[in-house]
Amino acid sequence: GEEEIGELAGQIIAALPAEAYPHFTELTTHHVLQPGYGFGKSFDVGLDLILDGIEEAAAREG
Repeated sequence: GEEEIGELAGQIIAALPAEAYPHFTELTTHHVLQPGYGFGKSFDVGLDLILDGIEEAAAREG
């Protein structure tokens, strides 16, 4: 569940120095570790953007 994800994220953050990976650290601490975060929500939005882009490119090529 969420608790296990939080523990795993904490271990990953501890293994990766924040100064070497500042954007990853920010994403994890400000989004992933927040209550209510769900990977599925972000995944669906990203997938929709990719599929829309592919559809638009295919339409342009005719």
